[in-house]
Amino acid sequence: MVRTERDGVLLQVWLDAPASRNALSDAMVQGLEQALQQAAQWPDCRALVLRGAGGTFCAGGDFGRFRSLMAEPAPAQGPDPIAVFNRAFGALLQAWRDSPVLTLALVDGPAIGGGCGLAAACDLVLATESAPFAMP
Repeated sequence: MVRTERDGVLLQVWLDAPASRNALSDAMVQGLEQALQQAAQWPDCRALVLRGAGGTFCAGGDFGRFRSLMAEPAPAQGPDPIAVFNRAFGALLQAWRDSPVLTLALVDGPAIGGGCGLAAACDLVLATESAPFAMP
């Protein structure tokens, strides 16, 4: 789940699924897209501040979703569902990178895989000294 809060001229965007260590589920990706749209529609918004709840910035992709996609045979015609899933996340990273509103990642906990990519797509990243960044 993604939670947003207006704070003056900032839009605080929280990755808020601590039980999954803020893994990037379909719902999480959609919530991040909606946060970008919310900021674009708010004329006074000066920055989106991205944070992770529960001590983890983002553990990366939702492996449960990957497992379910891999359990099904690839279709004979059309795109592979795994490629579609990955491309949706790539489009999200491009949208964050291209946002006309300043994006800031506050990383206070692990930023792994897609979480590392999400932080890298932001204009600025502030991290605690103990926040690991890793790409598996």
